[in-house]
Amino acid sequence: ADTIELVGKKIITNASVTEVNNLDTGELEVVVKNRGIIRARQVVYCTNAYTNHLLPEFSKLLKAVKGFTVISEENQNLTDINYPIIIGGGNDCIRIVNNRVLYSSTSLDDVSTDYFDGYIPSSILSKMKLKLNKYFPDRKFELSNIWSSLIAKPYDDMPFVGQIPERNNEYVLSGFGRYSFNQIFLAAAMIRDYIKEGTTNLPAANLFTLKGRI
Repeated sequence: ADTIELVGKKIITNASVTEVNNLDTGELEVVVKNRGIIRARQVVYCTNAYTNHLLPEFSKLLKAVKGFTVISEENQNLTDINYPIIIGGGNDCIRIVNNRVLYSSTSLDDVSTDYFDGYIPSSILSKMKLKLNKYFPDRKFELSNIWSSLIAKPYDDMPFVGQIPERNNEYVLSGFGRYSFNQIFLAAAMIRDYIKEGTTNLPAANLFTLKGRI
């Protein structure tokens, strides 16, 4: 943020964008709720689970789902596993790092308006505790931290990164599911290349492409 401001640019936070319109000048008009209008040469949609709101063409390609993660208290009897164990039909993932269990799960239920009223519904938390006891029957787990998120699950489990077809100077960076921490920096570098050069030679470009998927 400091670097952006040093080069004379401005960061606008807590801004709810309601629509993006093309102008005859070739610029894009970004309408911000209760804040007015911003004009831009390019727009990158990094809206993840909320992408469908501004880009209806993604409504059948991305589904907003609930993501949950719990971390156990430290247990010296655990052996680190530095790769994910996928369980539960692909909806659950377990890692053991620094003698702690990191257990992530997703719910494919429709996202309700009261979703953010609580971190994790008690019914989901109970199920996660039961599964931990099932997979580690000789261990007793006490939870240290829990948190939840709203994530975008693409239909083919690959994120969408690149210029949006039939939309000049509009780019999308969305659909990372539970793996945004692993992919976001690579995806951001790809978007940089697309805007500056029109193409990219970075790895995963063929996997993250929009061609043939939208």
